[in-house]
Formats: sequence, C-alpha cells, structure tokens
Amino acid sequence: MKCRLKRLAVLFSVTIMFSPTGSSYVFASESVGTNNEVAVEVNLEKDDLDTVLTEREEFVEEFKDLLLLEDNISIDSAVDGAKETAPQDTITDSIESEIELVKNEEPTIFEISLETNVPVETYEITENISVTFDTNLIIVDEFQESEEQEAPTMIEEDELAFSPLKFIDSLIFKEALAAPKSRIKNASHTRHIYDVTAKKWKIVTAYISSEFTYNGIKVTARRTGNYMKSNGIAGTFIKISGTSSAVQKPSSKRRVAYQSGVAKIGITIKGVSVVWDTKYLRVNVEANHNGTISKSSVLR
Repeated sequence: MKCRLKRLAVLFSVTIMFSPTGSSYVFASESVGTNNEVAVEVNLEKDDLDTVLTEREEFVEEFKDLLLLEDNISIDSAVDGAKETAPQDTITDSIESEIELVKNEEPTIFEISLETNVPVETYEITENISVTFDTNLIIVDEFQESEEQEAPTMIEEDELAFSPLKFIDSLIFKEALAAPKSRIKNASHTRHIYDVTAKKWKIVTAYISSEFTYNGIKVTARRTGNYMKSNGIAGTFIKISGTSSAVQKPSSKRRVAYQSGVAKIGITIKGVSVVWDTKYLRVNVEANHNGTISKSSVLR
C-alpha cells in the first residue's frame, strides 16, 4: 500500500461545539488562512485490491442470504450481520492506519480529504435492492413501487371556473371531451449509507416517496414522505446541512420528487474530532406520463 499526503492551502477557522455528553465536534468555516487540511491518497497494490474485491463479494453473498432467507429482517440488521461475517478488513485497516499516521505527523490537522484507487462497484441483490461499495462506504438502495390503481380524472386549473357555455358544451359533446382515464402509483427510494470501518455504524439515511397520477398525456406528483437523518456512534460525529426536498417539473410528461442534503462525517482521534468526509447526497424518484417509474441518486 502506498500513501501520499498533500497539504491543501485552505481558509478556515475551527469552531468547537460541545455535545451534552461533553465530547467536542470540530467543523471548518471560512476565516483566516491556515494549512489544516490534508488530502490522503490510499493506493492499494494489486494483491490488496484483489482482496478488497473478494471481501466485497463475500459481503454481498452474506447480505443476500440474510435478506432473502431471514423472515422480516431489516436492511440495517442484514448489513450488520454481513459486516460481522464478512468484514471489509483490507480497506478498513488501510484507511485507519493512514489516518492515524497523518494525525501523528500532522497533529494540527482538523480535516482530511480521502482518496483511494479502489473502484466503485454496484451489485444487484434483488429487483428493488442494490449494494454499492464506494471507498469506505457501503450504500444500499431500496426502491418500492405500488400496483397501479384507477384515479379520478385529472383536471386542469382553468377547467375549475364554471361557465354556462362550457357546461352546455360538456353535455352535448360529453364523449368527445372525456379526458383519458387517470391512474395512480406510489413509489419510494431509500438510500442507506454505512461506514465499513465501524460495526453497526449507519452514517445517514435519505428517503423520498411520492404519489404519481398520469393519463398518457401528462403526469402530476405529490410528495408523501421525505427525510434525511444521521446515526452516530461513540467516537464519531455527523452533521447534516442544506437539506432540500421538492417536486421538479421538467415538462408536463415528467415529474421528479427528490430529497437532498450535505453530510459532514468525522471521527475522534486522540481526543480531537477530525472531519474525514463531506458528501452531497440526493435521492430521486420520478415518473412519466405513461406511469413508468424509476429511481436515481447522486453521491459526491
């Protein structure tokens, strides 16, 4: 394994926030010039890379078995069980040892930018569940879609105003003016993100759900649920900010419901909280005028 450190010239001050338990959280904000951020590049040799990929495959098999064979098991429990049986030791040991080395050599560092040469991989577990490995993260995407149901005819806003002429026309030309039959589907997308370096550490969950009504000509959407929440454990901290949720309307034939936000993830090393990852996360669920529903996401 090869590690290269790059000191980044950044402008930030250190804000220390104390939790009720007395532990301190350290976050970066713009201020006077200091050099307290370092980019850590963890480059694994081929043998180690092969081992990482093998450990991922072992995790996926265990996760799939737990999910499909255990009755009513949750995603969290299946991930915890798979991490216990098939730990990601190679990537975990590599990251932790390099961060410890950085803190020993650069004790004033408060923020670390982590990069590795380990490829991002996605495994399809079922039609609606997938697992993605991204550096130190295990990401589980869960998609749900309801059966199609009949819905009341969609009415345009300008049709709500009553006029005698329109009423007479509707009686005479009822068949010609009848709107296409509308139908409804509900769909949701949940993204669960876990850290491989700690057991039972779920970093963040992002969730969006929406009801889509469509008739072959247009589609409308109504959000039915949304959140973005964090889960910390001893020795770690997570701060979520900039959350947003809405329905985007690219055209009358497409609707996109989303939830987004930024998660700042950190660990405590020798009593000092070190930010080691900042991720923008967004989950989408969308439908078109024919009722075709899909999910997508962004993590960067």
